[in-house]
Amino acid sequence: MEEDQTVYIHRIVFIEDIQQFNTSTITFPQNQWVKISTCLDFSPPGGNAKVWQNDTLVSSSNIQGTCGVLEQVHLGLYASPTLSSGTIYNDSVLIKEVTSCQ
Repeated sequence: MEEDQTVYIHRIVFIEDIQQFNTSTITFPQNQWVKISTCLDFSPPGGNAKVWQNDTLVSSSNIQGTCGVLEQVHLGLYASPTLSSGTIYNDSVLIKEVTSCQ
């Protein structure tokens, strides 16, 4: 990646999305470890999705239309076709069930 390119984290949702918040002021650090935390509430009547970068909330939205189950996870890189290559390191991945997203 070019040194002068700015990178942001974005949550990609493939279901109906209302009241969404995505920050564009907090850049994604390069060449260092970054802690990403995600909490997904798939309550069928309506849940929410939240993403934190180094303990700072960077994305939040209400979601609906789910069946209440996390069916698959992608831990990788989505990028513009103009990006010819990229490397992602996933370390200390933990997926667990919680009663609420704080």
